[in-house]
Amino acid sequence: DDLGGVEDEDGVQFSGPLLAGQGVPVQIVASTNGLLNAWIDWNRNGTWTTAGQPDPLEQIFTNAPLTPGTNFLAVNVPGSALAGPAYARFRFSTAADLGSVGLDPDGEVDDYRVCITALADLRLVQNATPGTVATHHASSRCSRPLTTL
Repeated sequence: DDLGGVEDEDGVQFSGPLLAGQGVPVQIVASTNGLLNAWIDWNRNGTWTTAGQPDPLEQIFTNAPLTPGTNFLAVNVPGSALAGPAYARFRFSTAADLGSVGLDPDGEVDDYRVCITALADLRLVQNATPGTVATHHASSRCSRPLTTL
């Protein structure tokens, strides 16, 4: 991260939605050879640890080798992932076995707000206006309002 306060989280791009129980391609741009360690807060408890210990279920990449340029990887979203906004952390370094926090000799840390979506979460809501039905999509927990059909 840039300590000067400049937004520089631009090296990670998900190629689709994070759907519980599905995989999603991710593109990661690296400036040099190195290793990637990354986490997503699948249970949305605000941390990548459980009882103070690293949570292996939330670590999505462990020492994944990256080369200069765009690298193509995949993230498997657990079926137990809770729908709604969550955070992801990506640490790129020449050092191996980095945790989600702590110092490393070189590299970069990028944090992202992501949206986890249930594979199927469609609820019907009775509407006061006859002939219309309001639907609620799970992804709306991140940004979308109710939609009237």
